[in-house]
Amino acid sequence: SGDGIIETYGGEYIRYNGGFVWGAGNVQQSETVFTSGKAQASNGITYKLNRPLTFSVDNIGREIEGKPQFSMFYNYLLKSSEAAPVNHVYDTINKAIANIASTEDNTLFIPNNTAMQAAINDGLLPVIGFADFTIAQQNKVLAFVMYHVIAKSIVVPDGKISGVRDTYHKTEEGKATVTVINEPGSFSLIDAHGRMANVIMENSNILSNRAVIHQLDNYLKY
Repeated sequence: SGDGIIETYGGEYIRYNGGFVWGAGNVQQSETVFTSGKAQASNGITYKLNRPLTFSVDNIGREIEGKPQFSMFYNYLLKSSEAAPVNHVYDTINKAIANIASTEDNTLFIPNNTAMQAAINDGLLPVIGFADFTIAQQNKVLAFVMYHVIAKSIVVPDGKISGVRDTYHKTEEGKATVTVINEPGSFSLIDAHGRMANVIMENSNILSNRAVIHQLDNYLKY
């Protein structure tokens, strides 16, 4: 019962809500999975499902495209894909974000459209125009995106992972970090400048291939 997200023994995450349960692969295949009974065992409860829970093999971009709440962030991924391949931030063919390996656990935080506009106004992102991004502009987009991905960890609002975590962004001194404040049912991030960004729960806990996507009410400044 209830609505939440939980880790499996295999390290993947599944969602549940009011008798329904699903993995990332079930969402992509538009499959409905529901519990049809349960049994109490000595080591826990066994639930009977109408079909197997499945994982995703697609890259993380598939879960971002076409979703209005992520539209401004996705527009920057698309625009950055128009540059020469060596400078790509995003590959529209395989829907992969640069430097993010689908063989490792990752957590992607996407600022909502209001926060994205604030990042543009504050100069962290270039304005999207007709011309391709310059190399300097591409680097800005890449740095912004990389700082919004926690590397090699999946963080969900279960109170388990807190404290300083590495992102994929790298500075001259090394890796750039964020601080996770995690409580069951909600969590926030603090960036390198002490600014807080709260996770918007209704648009979060989106399952992907070895990753979970959350939405933020603020952008993270590296």
